[in-house]
Amino acid sequence: SRFLEEIKDENIDGLIGITRESKGFGEPKILGNFKPLKPKTASLNINPDDFSASPISKIIPGARVLHLKFGEGQVLSVDDRQIATILFSDAVDSPEKRIVLKFAKLQVLE
Repeated sequence: SRFLEEIKDENIDGLIGITRESKGFGEPKILGNFKPLKPKTASLNINPDDFSASPISKIIPGARVLHLKFGEGQVLSVDDRQIATILFSDAVDSPEKRIVLKFAKLQVLE
């Protein structure tokens, strides 16, 4: 037989350390230095009906902008590839985000 459990005890001779009871994988072990997850904050109360995306030309360094997911932020820089670095004070994980303006929906706040 290809399974040791199917071999009768009388046919096993001289094998030490093989038991019929399987303990499986045992207790789970967590290895590594994992950081605890940060608690998620409640979603921002931004009404999508009141939100209107501004044209890319209005998103310049120093402008205050609104993003549906990250909230209110300030544009720090815009590079030649139209990628904006924006500081969002309400962001949980990392307040500084790099956003591709071509795809992002940002509303410039006056």
